[in-house]
Amino acid sequence: MPAGVRRRRALTDARGATVCTYALGDRAGLPWARDLRDVVGDPTEAILAGLSGWAVSAPVDVGERLLAAGARPLRKAHRMDLDPAAAPPERGAAPPVEGVRLVPCDRGAGALLPAVLAAYPPGHPDHPADQDEASRLALTADLLAGSILGPLSREASGLAVDAGDRVVAGVLVFMAEPGLAWIGDVFKDPARGPRGVGALLLRRAAAVLAGQGVPVLGLAVTEGNPARGLYERLGFTTVSTSWTVAVP
Repeated sequence: MPAGVRRRRALTDARGATVCTYALGDRAGLPWARDLRDVVGDPTEAILAGLSGWAVSAPVDVGERLLAAGARPLRKAHRMDLDPAAAPPERGAAPPVEGVRLVPCDRGAGALLPAVLAAYPPGHPDHPADQDEASRLALTADLLAGSILGPLSREASGLAVDAGDRVVAGVLVFMAEPGLAWIGDVFKDPARGPRGVGALLLRRAAAVLAGQGVPVLGLAVTEGNPARGLYERLGFTTVSTSWTVAVP
């Protein structure tokens, strides 16, 4: 996960030496040290002492040390990157099923929520067991407001709506850092979203970003999520893997 627009913080050990840096966030009501990097030595002891009760997203080796020390696993994820200009898709491609049209992401969290909830049912690797509908709505609203991953790119983001103007799928793209666009969510209601619409929205996002000269489009995909195969077919490559854990 990218650092986002907020300044990074340093975590120090008992001697006052910096052992790592992180970006501050919020995850399911927990303070969240995300995108842990600049690791010096073994930061386990400092994390246990300084970030007790936090969620921490760290490289795999650090995450595994924390798990061995009693942390609770939340998510193992792979960062995948794409050069939008490497194989720019066709612009203006038609929706794959009649009656579905693409629109800008110009709607509030409430309009997106039914499709977001349907996209991650129980049993899905990204099913938010620790969130209720109200907290998921609040998270989506915070994403759209740009308070988590940076400002929403309304040009690259897009929604698919059915004949009744209901959102059935969407891709939310954020300008997380200079030169880095980040996909904060890809969702589709499996009962109403047509096959191929997610790929269509992703290709459209990449085309827009290529036209803007953005060099990197990134995302994080949870271990076991079958969408990883789609991302690979679209040209995304895995660049790193991380653990998110709850520190005791």
